[in-house]
Amino acid sequence: MKKEDKNPIILLLVILIILVIVLLILYYNFPKSSTNTCDYNSTLKTYIRTDPNCVINFLCIQGTQGFSDECGCGCEKIQELDCKNYTSDSCPDSCVVCPPCAACSSISCNTKDFCSSIGFNDTWYKSVKPN
Repeated sequence: MKKEDKNPIILLLVILIILVIVLLILYYNFPKSSTNTCDYNSTLKTYIRTDPNCVINFLCIQGTQGFSDECGCGCEKIQELDCKNYTSDSCPDSCVVCPPCAACSSISCNTKDFCSSIGFNDTWYKSVKPN
């Protein structure tokens, strides 16, 4: 083979190698489609930023808390426990043991707001609980 015959083959190989390198770079740098779909219209979550690597440097209104997930970050409603589903012996820390009404002698697990509204604070049960 003559030297002139080798030049087009070498040029073709160089172009092919460059094309493969470009395709590999695009493949590894292109965002992968996720199986998770982002629900930006959720009633429980309000997205402030849609960057999955965002930093929570904002305040959320009362009753919500900051969150970050694969779709972004924002504020979400705090899910409250249904305190009435627990007995006074198994009442979670976010609930309070108090009478179900101001005139009642029985006690039950209730929300802190409910107990406060009828005149009992979260230390009442601890002060009257028999050891």
